[in-house]
Amino acid sequence: MLILAGGIVFFVIFYKKRMLEMKLREQTLEMEYQQKMLEAALESQENERRRISADLHDSVGAMLATVKLGLGNMLRSGKVEDQDFTRSVLDETISSVRKISRDLMPSTLAHYGLSAALREFCERLQQASDKTFSFLEEGEATPIALREASTLYRIAQELVNNAIKHSEASMITITLTWKRPQLILVVQDNGIGFSVEEKKKQNGGLGLYNLENRARVLGATLTYTSAPQSGTHVELVWNYEKT
Repeated sequence: MLILAGGIVFFVIFYKKRMLEMKLREQTLEMEYQQKMLEAALESQENERRRISADLHDSVGAMLATVKLGLGNMLRSGKVEDQDFTRSVLDETISSVRKISRDLMPSTLAHYGLSAALREFCERLQQASDKTFSFLEEGEATPIALREASTLYRIAQELVNNAIKHSEASMITITLTWKRPQLILVVQDNGIGFSVEEKKKQNGGLGLYNLENRARVLGATLTYTSAPQSGTHVELVWNYEKT
């Protein structure tokens, strides 16, 4: 009996120790995951700042410098061609400022909603590229708050931009499926694909963690299906009736 009792006590102690180790391991993994999420969010913010800075410096800054030069020539010479040149550069500068503003927050998103903004996004890309961009929508759209719509738009935008930069795809499709109470956003390409696990091990994994972080803030789940030479299918599922 003493041996049996001792065995039971030993088993209980061993079991509790194993459970404690498992709990500590889970907490460590969760802390590592949260750290990667934070790093990804900070990296995304820094990349966005760098992009805006580059746009302002390379586009608007250069154009305004040209306008300044043109104004000087115009004041000195008074020639009509100098006036026309200055006016042309000013028009181009205004267009560039509008483009930067539209990239930050599309007016279509604020006024007409997520579907219209994503459709316009694909149409703009189609006009500027030899790739095929498509937007598909299924089900009856439900009005959603601008903050959530903006987050979904950013996720779709980043997924498409990633596909353009890295997938070597010739076709990229955005699909919105309204399946009450869920909204399903899919971005799919026919590119070279990649190993999700390998990507997360590399520095490039911060991009994936950033997307997952945005989805998590929204309360949505993000799932990648990809393999080398097999294209990439990314699906976001969001229960919009819980917000």
